[in-house]
Amino acid sequence: MTTRRSRFALNTLSAAALLALCIPSVGRADDADVKAAIDANHAAIHSLNIGDIVNVWSHGADVTLVNPGDSTVAVGWDAVKGRWENVFKILSSVDIKQTDGPYVTTTGDIARSVGIVHVTLHFKSRDTKEVNFVETDVFLKQEGHWLVVSHTAKPI
Repeated sequence: MTTRRSRFALNTLSAAALLALCIPSVGRADDADVKAAIDANHAAIHSLNIGDIVNVWSHGADVTLVNPGDSTVAVGWDAVKGRWENVFKILSSVDIKQTDGPYVTTTGDIARSVGIVHVTLHFKSRDTKEVNFVETDVFLKQEGHWLVVSHTAKPI
C-alpha cells in the first residue's frame, strides 16, 4: 500500500512538473518586466526629477495617485504630475528599499503589485523621517512598456 501511494505521489509530481514546463513563460516574463517597472518608478522618485516620473507613468485622464500624506486622490495626469512636483519641492532626497515583495500579478496588459518599502525622507527643512509603507501599484502595458496608472503608498 505504501509503495502504491509513493508511486501515485511520484506520478502526480511528475505530471505537475511536466505541466509546468509546458505552460508558456509569458506570465513570468511579464512579472519580471513589471518588477523592472517598479524599480524604475522607485528610481524616478529617488531622482526627485519630474522628467523621470513622466517617463514611467501613463499620461491618461484616469491615472491616480495617493501618496502617504495625501487626504485625497489625485486623478488624471495633470493632477498626478502636479502632486509629484509638490512632493519634490519639499524633499532634498529620498531612499526607497523594498523589504517585502513586490508581489506581482499580470493579466494581459494589466498588472498589479503590492509590497512593503522602507523609505528614508530627507526634507529641505533638514528633517529626516524613516517610515515603512505598504505600496500598491497598477500598471498598463502601452506600446510594449509597463507604465504606472495608479500608485498608493501609506504608512504601516
